[in-house]
Parts: sequence; C-alpha cells; structure tokens
Amino acid sequence: MPQEYRHLKCPGVDCPKVLRLPISEKHYGTKVDVTCPSCGAECRTTIPVPAVKEVVQPPPSSTNMFDWSDDVRENLEHLLGKFKI
Repeated sequence: MPQEYRHLKCPGVDCPKVLRLPISEKHYGTKVDVTCPSCGAECRTTIPVPAVKEVVQPPPSSTNMFDWSDDVRENLEHLLGKFKI
C-alpha cells in the first residue's frame, strides 16, 4: 500500500505549521501523540477511518427486451375475461 498522510494544524496558539502524519491502514482508529517540531506543542489525535463509498449495482439487464409483453398479455386477458369483452 502506498504511504498516505493526514494533515493536522499545529495545536500551538501562534504556530502556523501544518503537521503531516504518515499513516497506513493499521493506524486507522488509533490515537497518536503528536509534537510540533517547531514550537513543541503537544496533542493527542485519533486517525480517522476513511469513509467507504457505497457501490450501486446496476439492475440486471434482461436478455430479451420484450419480456414484459407476456405480463401485459396475461393482465389484458384477465381484465377482458373479467368484463366479458
């Protein structure tokens, strides 16, 4: 798996640094102590689990595009028989 990073703003009050945390799948959901190398501020953060995209499956395509005609024919025969036409 290629190396991934999470970016975290330094918890120091006047420090403008953005810290880059190297992570992999085994780090997801764990708490990490982070220290800013510039100002020395420390914090504890949780590495978030990435959101899973839901894959929508297309409906199964029928081999014959006129499969519905049998259903229509049966319904019409039922209705015509009901009304004695």
